Amino acid sequence: MQLIRLRLHFSVRRALYATLALSWCTGIAFYVLSRWVLVEGEFGPQKHPWQFPILKVHGAAAFLMLMGIGAMFAQHVPTAWRTRRSRPLGIVIIAMLSFMALSAWCLYYLADEHWRPILGTVHAAVGLCLPVVLTIHIVGGRRQRRALAQVRRSAVPGTAGSAVPLKDRLHHPASVVQPR
Repeated sequence: MQLIRLRLHFSVRRALYATLALSWCTGIAFYVLSRWVLVEGEFGPQKHPWQFPILKVHGAAAFLMLMGIGAMFAQHVPTAWRTRRSRPLGIVIIAMLSFMALSAWCLYYLADEHWRPILGTVHAAVGLCLPVVLTIHIVGGRRQRRALAQVRRSAVPGTAGSAVPLKDRLHHPASVVQPR
């Protein structure tokens, strides 16, 4: 049976960060183009020609994000839930991601001309904040992991700055992990 780790594999993390960055950048670009940019067309002002291709890339990146989030729900979330570390911020991230997916679906299928600008603005605001909240979650998790590792190292005799060789520390009775 393979061990399920709290920390995602390097390649999975990088792919998730890349799709998040692509989704974030294209989302901001689409929002700016749709709200504040008009170009002079044959029959007067019209929407920028890059607006809809950028929206297509944003949709594709969001689709890839959904797959990445699925991987997170399968691996990271259940393991992290049991550790009780960063749980409140993790719940906020799950709520934000759920809102983003639901609001995107509503924008595409349900929103009429009255609700589309309102929902689009809220979707953009939550999407703009998502990388900040995610960064705080990741940095906090890394700090907690380092602090926990330091506590574990100091709990084993001979590991807190002593001159005891590593091979002797590994075989010390206090360094053996007892099953629960």
